[in-house]
Amino acid sequence: MSIQTQRIIFFPTLVLSLAPTLFAQTVGSDVSTRISATGQDEETQSPTQASSSAPVDNSDPWTTSRSTEKLSVDEREQQWHYDACIGILQPTQQAVLRPGTTGNIQELHVQEGQYVKHQQSLLTLDDRIAQARLELAKIEAEGNAAERTAEIDVELRRKELALLRQAGESAAASQFEIDRKAGEFERAVTVQESERRRTKQLLGSVRLSQAELDTLTLTAPFDAYVLRIHKDVGNSIGPGEDAITVVQLHELKSELYLPMQYFGMVDIGRKLELTVLLPDRDTISAEVKYVSPVINPASGSFRCVLTVDNADLKIPSGLKVSLDLNQLPAASHFTAAKAP
Repeated sequence: MSIQTQRIIFFPTLVLSLAPTLFAQTVGSDVSTRISATGQDEETQSPTQASSSAPVDNSDPWTTSRSTEKLSVDEREQQWHYDACIGILQPTQQAVLRPGTTGNIQELHVQEGQYVKHQQSLLTLDDRIAQARLELAKIEAEGNAAERTAEIDVELRRKELALLRQAGESAAASQFEIDRKAGEFERAVTVQESERRRTKQLLGSVRLSQAELDTLTLTAPFDAYVLRIHKDVGNSIGPGEDAITVVQLHELKSELYLPMQYFGMVDIGRKLELTVLLPDRDTISAEVKYVSPVINPASGSFRCVLTVDNADLKIPSGLKVSLDLNQLPAASHFTAAKAP
């Protein structure tokens, strides 16, 4: 047998010969570190003693209450997954405004961060053609003298017909003359009605031109703050393109999904405390605005909407909040939902 072959055989033999010694040292060092407070080796305890000495956590991971004092932000976020529901504060109203037609931005009436009132003008597209069209429609509607002429003619024919009928009673006018004048009167009435319809059409053209002009100006759909202006003056913009985003921040909302064990325990109008990640404002008051009557069978949870008064605008939208479930009495006839 060659020297190389002997080395190959010797190596596994050495490992096998040393394995019991290494195993004994490892087990011995592990056992030495597992001595209980009474000085008794846990390995020598009976199975009953070992199981009884080990702490058992039978608490519900959804409702376990832990002290949040002296916790860092990351530790508090991790704890929320066990004893609280997580949500995000969002504006109660938010809108992205887009024009209904293609055009160039002629004027911006606001700037980012500005507070605007309902129906206040925000942006106007080039409206010169629409303005001219409106003026022409107004002139045509106001200058329609034919309707007035038809009204005068009808009134004149009515008086003539009345006089002839009086004369016919005294045989001073023939029936033929009376019938002819009655026909003239009917034709005058027909012309008058036609001119009235034309006037209505002209006024409709005015309203249509005004509506087309109005579509070139974007207005605030509610009292809000201008969050973002997406395009500047002079830029071309078309339907479907974002122009301005507005948000209402005086009241914020958060959607929370509560475990079904709390179904029926949350009433609309109830005040609850939310924990937020703000150094100088750890908790804020919220009010329950909506509770879904349906439990999601997949997640075992139901949806709740809470609102927060933010009149001072000190609470930023997009902030993460947590609802401590210990504020709510759990219903025993429901099973706790699984943690996400």
